[in-house]
Amino acid sequence: MKSRVFNLLEPIQPPLTLWDRVYIWVTNQARIVIAIVIILLTIAFFAKVIVDTEAKNKTKQIGNLMNQISFYSESIEPKIRSLIRRVDVYDELNQSSSQLSEILDEVYQILGTSSNELTVSVKDNRLIIYGTEDLVLLKDLERFLRTSQNFKSVNFDSLIVQREESNYSYGQYSITAVIKKEKQVYDRLKFYRSE
Repeated sequence: MKSRVFNLLEPIQPPLTLWDRVYIWVTNQARIVIAIVIILLTIAFFAKVIVDTEAKNKTKQIGNLMNQISFYSESIEPKIRSLIRRVDVYDELNQSSSQLSEILDEVYQILGTSSNELTVSVKDNRLIIYGTEDLVLLKDLERFLRTSQNFKSVNFDSLIVQREESNYSYGQYSITAVIKKEKQVYDRLKFYRSE
């Protein structure tokens, strides 16, 4: 039998030549470059997965929001637009109410607040006055309404003279006067009420 010999010592290497050193340096640099490229590819892969996942989520969100927008545009938006138009009309009425209050103040100055059974109302573009009053005051009221720049026409719808002792001094009346400047505002209000 042959005996085997084990050499546990590290073999002695010949000294490295210039080309050996260049080869070792190039292979080490190539390993570093390959490791960096692998790390960058891994990061790019995970970034792509994250971006794709977020893109899918955003697409789903956009779909949900489009469904909500279509629901709102069909059911809620017309109500909101109608409400906006009504608010505009209310704003116009509020701005024009100063004219109505001036007209009513003038009517109350002639009739006074102590008039008997007095009812003053504004409906559409008409001022309607019901009441019982002294005939002299009624003549003043009629003259005021007919000469006023605020009214187109004045009509006594009814006048019932009541006898008081020996004089005919009181009468029950109904007057309708058409207001000039408020017509278009009231017509718009009627239009929006009918919606």
